[in-house]
Amino acid sequence: MRETARHYRRGSMDFSAYYEDALKGARGRILPVALRGLGETGTHADAGTVATFLSHPVARAREAAVEALARLAPRQHVQAFLQSLYDGSARVSRAAFLALKPHARTMPDQVLDLWGHDSEPRIRKYALALASRLSKWDQLPMLLAACRDHEPSIAQQGQGLVRRWIFNFNRSALLPSESQRDAAQREMLASSDSLPYEVAKWLQLTVGLTPRAQK
Repeated sequence: MRETARHYRRGSMDFSAYYEDALKGARGRILPVALRGLGETGTHADAGTVATFLSHPVARAREAAVEALARLAPRQHVQAFLQSLYDGSARVSRAAFLALKPHARTMPDQVLDLWGHDSEPRIRKYALALASRLSKWDQLPMLLAACRDHEPSIAQQGQGLVRRWIFNFNRSALLPSESQRDAAQREMLASSDSLPYEVAKWLQLTVGLTPRAQK
């Protein structure tokens, strides 16, 4: 179907209308193909049609709807992507994560809301990956919090991201606000026992974050 559309695109055929018509009554493998095709050839005006498939009972259709919206009107559907991140299907959740990645820097509060030691590991991993795309000082508290996560793979991911933060430290001379420094200090106190000694020492000497006193 999409190959046919690409062939005719060189002519005068309206392919957004072609795919929109194909969605009417489409089932099985045709439905995701039509949704992705509309995402490729449609406009912002087609986003409403695509959005109706976010709750479709078939996971591949929901995945395709997320991918299409990420092309057609991503900024207007950030909340929908956040909701799809919790989808029971891993493929839909990953599509939502990929749709959110380019916009993570502009939504620090929403990224923070995703994080929580009681949420499932998949969501915390995605939240942590999104946090690593925030501004320099917005991301540090969450990276430190991840280092003490009860899921070993997330704690390891957090330590790796803190090391990367240190490596990139001098790329920006941006100073933290008082609230950003306070947030980082709180997480440093809570997580210092979970940090490698050299990392904790560097954060203390270079950034001025005080680790928890050893007993």
